[in-house]
Amino acid sequence: MKHYGVLILSVLLLFGGAKAGYLPGIQTAMVVNRAPDHIQPLPGIIIVKLRTTAHAKLKKMPARTDAFGLPEVDRVLANLEKTALKRTFPAQRKPAAPGMTDLSRIYTIEFPVTEDADQLVRELRSQAGIEYAVRLYPAYTSVTPNDF
Repeated sequence: MKHYGVLILSVLLLFGGAKAGYLPGIQTAMVVNRAPDHIQPLPGIIIVKLRTTAHAKLKKMPARTDAFGLPEVDRVLANLEKTALKRTFPAQRKPAAPGMTDLSRIYTIEFPVTEDADQLVRELRSQAGIEYAVRLYPAYTSVTPNDF
């Protein structure tokens, strides 16, 4: 009977320690990745989505990489020292079926980190041709599965 108690205690310690990640060489079921307590947006990057009507005016990717070709939006971007404009999903075309998200209208704006990004987002949101403008935040995983 004493041997069973020692065996049970050993198994509990072994699996309890492995689950908590304390025993090297023993695979854990999951790895927990912790994000920082306060996540900061990436500096100098904003994501914008053009409204359907504004995007239709473009016909193709803007010829310049620092302006859309939409006067009201370009006035806001002209205040920046240097701007890089590109499609966030360059291979995407209009969606094949109604109701699908149109990723071809989403653009990434890169600008000097010395600029006030929050003010720029507010200015872009106030433009008629912009559906939304947001800061870009880094992505963190909360759990990584282990298929062992």
